[in-house]
Amino acid sequence: MEVAGAISAGGDIEGLPSRIVTVAGSARISEKRVRELVIAGWARAVEKFLEVKALDEDEERRLIRLEYLFGLTQADLGASEVWESPQAEAA
Repeated sequence: MEVAGAISAGGDIEGLPSRIVTVAGSARISEKRVRELVIAGWARAVEKFLEVKALDEDEERRLIRLEYLFGLTQADLGASEVWESPQAEAA
């Protein structure tokens, strides 16, 4: 389950939730653990982007889309202490 890779340009974000459910089911990974892994992957992606440069609009859009697809909250992402989504600022 490479969340960070799916967020990178060209990665398939839309298909990621179903792929993760399939893999997690086969490997008997709990929903709680899957959520933890998705959050960790999200944080890794942000760190990877920021190592090179500031986030561009497409990277930010993809991160926000991932938040939406997995129902991640600012509380979830705040635990990573990497980045606060502009989505939260708009709310």
